[in-house]
Amino acid sequence: MNIYLIRHGRQNSKLCNVDVELSDEGREQAHLVGKRLAKYGIEAVYSSNLIRAKETADIINEYVKKPRFVDERLREAEFGDLTGLENSVLKERYKDFLAERSKMEKDMAYPGGENCEMVFNRVFEAIEAAGGMTTTAAFSYLNQAELLKDGQQIYVPSQEEVDSGKVTSTRNASESDETFSVQAAENVSGQDDGKVNLNTASKEELLTLNGIGDVRAQAILKYREEHGEFRSIEELMEVEGIKKGTFQKLKDQIKI
Repeated sequence: MNIYLIRHGRQNSKLCNVDVELSDEGREQAHLVGKRLAKYGIEAVYSSNLIRAKETADIINEYVKKPRFVDERLREAEFGDLTGLENSVLKERYKDFLAERSKMEKDMAYPGGENCEMVFNRVFEAIEAAGGMTTTAAFSYLNQAELLKDGQQIYVPSQEEVDSGKVTSTRNASESDETFSVQAAENVSGQDDGKVNLNTASKEELLTLNGIGDVRAQAILKYREEHGEFRSIEELMEVEGIKKGTFQKLKDQIKI
């Protein structure tokens, strides 16, 4: 199962954490995401009960067309006394608090609001209610303290994969706790099949493929930007300028 985390579109206010609708730009952003997700095999769409989050999810679901669920536990952090204030007021009234919080040395709650642990607990409850981890998942292999990056993919292996050696764990010698690094077995061994990954390849990498010149390489990148990841190597034939003949020449050179 894949879970895609989508931020709501731009809201129609610059005040701190007010519950408002999307701006025109935000609605356009939601439509673009919906078009991209339409081919991802989404099974359900969840959102918090915030207006901007619900509107974003509803627009996306115009393309996905799957069951919609609203759960208030998925709301972003409660900003408490900071809610509804302009940035200039925030910086003046809560200057010391914001400076201390930005150090990220401790989990500070917003005055009258929540801290990260409080948000984590309720979001975790919502995920559990939606089905949570499967009974075969090797949950201990997840590093819950890891800082995530936009676009990052987190893979949760099964216990069978762990037991068979298809994934490995490494200990961070500078820490007392174990930090796990999960990799596919072929990557662990350092082996490379030499194939070009259509979903990550740069223009230079695409140019190494049989029958792919500058124009076709650019067309692949454009298609990927507009439609998201390739779901199969055969989908490459949907790119402008790439027909069956070209595909047959390079199909053994590519992967997803």
